[in-house]
Amino acid sequence: MLLVIGLGLVLHRPLSKVPENQLKFGVGVMLAGFGTFWVGEGIGLKWPGADAVILALIASFLVIAVVLVRVCRSRPATETQSSRTIKPGQLAPPSALAGVASELFGLFVDDGWLAAGLLIWVAAGWCFTAMIGLNHLMSSVLFAFGLFILLGVSSVRRARA
Repeated sequence: MLLVIGLGLVLHRPLSKVPENQLKFGVGVMLAGFGTFWVGEGIGLKWPGADAVILALIASFLVIAVVLVRVCRSRPATETQSSRTIKPGQLAPPSALAGVASELFGLFVDDGWLAAGLLIWVAAGWCFTAMIGLNHLMSSVLFAFGLFILLGVSSVRRARA
């Protein structure tokens, strides 16, 4: 605890100079790497290299994220919902209650297709491991590969929306 407090005091000034979006980007990449590792551990996967695979997962997510940022930046800017005006015959904007419900849903599942894909992929991986008898290394590799593909497809789909 004292080490963390000491690091916080020493690194406070340099970290306050890092732009907020870059800091969020880095934290998101690390959370995705750690989260993937922990989900795999939670469903009984044995990662090759044990805990060291977290570094490979973080590096993989970083590469994917940087590529997807470039894809999204190359797309032309779209009109935001707040800049639209309601014309006669159009539906009114959602009520305050619908807006709150949408925000709460977005806290847990921001992309319904991605969530459904992840659930299907995890269930299929569990079935393959249980029924076919895939070894833990192969099921770990398939899990990570499927997760990367689903995240990539979701990101490109959202960039085109």
